[in-house]
Amino acid sequence: SSDLGVRYFAILGIELRPHERTTEATTGIHWLSAGDDVLLEDCLIHGYKDNLIFSAFNEDRPLRNLRLRRCQVLDSYSVAGHSQGLFASNVRGLVIDECVFDHNGWNPDIEGAHPTIFNHNIYVSTKNSDVEVRRSFISRGSSHGVQMRSGGIQSRNVFVLNALASLLGGGDPDPETHTYGITGVIEENLILHGRDIGAMARGNAIHLTNVGDDGAIVRGNIIAENRSTSGMPAVLLQGVGYGSGVGVR
Repeated sequence: SSDLGVRYFAILGIELRPHERTTEATTGIHWLSAGDDVLLEDCLIHGYKDNLIFSAFNEDRPLRNLRLRRCQVLDSYSVAGHSQGLFASNVRGLVIDECVFDHNGWNPDIEGAHPTIFNHNIYVSTKNSDVEVRRSFISRGSSHGVQMRSGGIQSRNVFVLNALASLLGGGDPDPETHTYGITGVIEENLILHGRDIGAMARGNAIHLTNVGDDGAIVRGNIIAENRSTSGMPAVLLQGVGYGSGVGVR
């Protein structure tokens, strides 16, 4: 370890599952250090409150160049707090490639672990940069398939049965990422079977908000077979309200 934290580190070919759930404070992998060039490949992580958390605790020492490749991240849930398949904060350079994120944030077989608007398959906070999610299968999230508040690229993914498949922008105010808006790309994704969260109206495929002067690109996506009964639009451009920042430019 050095001022750069843990460097050139790989976790390959492991399976993680909690052998029991006697407490809510369970996480599959919780990374708090600064670092550079970290790889997770061919791993199966499932059944925790939060399957993966990457959050370098010192904002001046981020985690750089984090890659998830061909991993399965499944079935996170909680009865007392938020739950994610992956939560990322203070990461500079995050690539998720050819992964499966399925059924994170809820569990119909556990009392109190119902789907909510706060739980997601992939939750990328405002305090990240250079984020890309590509060629992945992302399905049955409690709420969002990908909530990418920092901006970034979402390309060639398949989204199925998420309450809201793809969010770009929004989030808590931040002097760099929120006040001046974000930029990003959503392209060549297949988005199927949007749904509500219980009685709560959802079903959006793509949601853009707080898009700054550099703009965003949405192109070549296929959106089909919405299962929501709420009449929500397939593509939502949010100019006002929580997380809207500069609106959509």
